Amino acid sequence: MMKKSRLGAKICQPTLLVLSSGRCGSFSPFSWKDRLRVAARIIAVALLWVSLLSGQTIEGRSSELQEKEITTQQEQAQARVQAEAQPEKLVAGPQNIKEKTAIYVFLAWLWLSIGILVYILRLKIKEADRLHAIKFLNPDRK
Repeated sequence: MMKKSRLGAKICQPTLLVLSSGRCGSFSPFSWKDRLRVAARIIAVALLWVSLLSGQTIEGRSSELQEKEITTQQEQAQARVQAEAQPEKLVAGPQNIKEKTAIYVFLAWLWLSIGILVYILRLKIKEADRLHAIKFLNPDRK
């Protein structure tokens, strides 16, 4: 049942074409070279996608690793600072006699100024009581 089509291909059955080798087979508009090229392109695209996706996961993992390294470095730096800070003891107070004297002078000046202000306030209150006793500010006095 081999017939030839108008294009020169052999027909095994009415819907099937014969491959270039002359055997009967399924319909194939492409040659083997074209099929290999298409397969190579599909594999190349698949490899490209896989490499891109794996690159993103690697970058994601590397960024996670970098964040972990940064946090561990920060923790180590804080531990070093705390270790260095522990032996030092800060003493709140004057370091020498000049600073000690300056503190006492400041406290004396502070209490002296408070005492003077209280004395002035008492004088003002006494003057207000005296004016009230003589009814100096009374409106009926006029």
